[in-house]
Amino acid sequence: MKNQRRKDREYTLKQKPLEVKIVETIKNNIEDKEDKIKKMKLSNIIFEGFRERVSYMNHKEYTVNWIGTADTLKDFAEAIERIPDTIEYINIPINTRIFMTTDHDSKKIQPQGNWKKEVIDTVTRVVGEHEKEGNKLEGIRISSYYSIGPRGADEHPIYVSIDTKESREFGDAMSRGDYGPLD
Repeated sequence: MKNQRRKDREYTLKQKPLEVKIVETIKNNIEDKEDKIKKMKLSNIIFEGFRERVSYMNHKEYTVNWIGTADTLKDFAEAIERIPDTIEYINIPINTRIFMTTDHDSKKIQPQGNWKKEVIDTVTRVVGEHEKEGNKLEGIRISSYYSIGPRGADEHPIYVSIDTKESREFGDAMSRGDYGPLD
């Protein structure tokens, strides 16, 4: 049935003058782009769930279902549960400082024992501290120190960072040079 409709449409297109074909093609392309734009705008407005990070290597896309950005603590906890025990370690923030500069700002956890619960509990506590300070949570990133490749990231060191509106605004100000040169 589909093939018959396609053949009928192709036959109809062959009978139409070139100008009409061009106009219809342009109209269809515009409608397709408008649909894509509407979907993009919607995804930019509604951030829910876990957005996997994509790595590109030799023109191929690679992802794992636990590296990316979580929008809620629930999404974060679900992603942590998917991390294999074969990672080298996971580095997590233990306070609300924007830059982790000392061992007093982060903690390395080896994938042994009840390590996933420790990660989830610690990050939940730090997110609570951010909220008490009035910082608006924008996401919790789970990243690899290396890019994801054909073998995934199962043996990589992993780190977690908490993104807030305030940390984003600080980063934007730094990139604009509001605080002077970095050297």
